[in-house]
Amino acid sequence: MLAVAIQAGGASRRMGTDKALLPFLGQPLVQRVWQRVAPLADEALVTTNRPQDYRFLSLRLVPDLAPGRGALGGLY
Repeated sequence: MLAVAIQAGGASRRMGTDKALLPFLGQPLVQRVWQRVAPLADEALVTTNRPQDYRFLSLRLVPDLAPGRGALGGLY
C-alpha cells in the first residue's frame, strides 16, 4: 500500500501567493500534481493549514501538528 502526502498552502513569503493554487496548463498546480500521482497511490492526503482553499480536491485535508515550522513541520 502506498500513501501519498501532498504538502500545500505554505506561507508563500517569497512568491506572495499560494503556489499550489496557481494555474498550470489550465488547472491549479496542486490538482495537476494529484492527477499525476493518483495512479500510484492507494490513498492520498493534503497537508495544509488552509483546508478551505483545497476542498475542491475531495482529498483528506490534514493540518500541521506544529504550524509555522515549514515543510518539515508539515511532514511531522
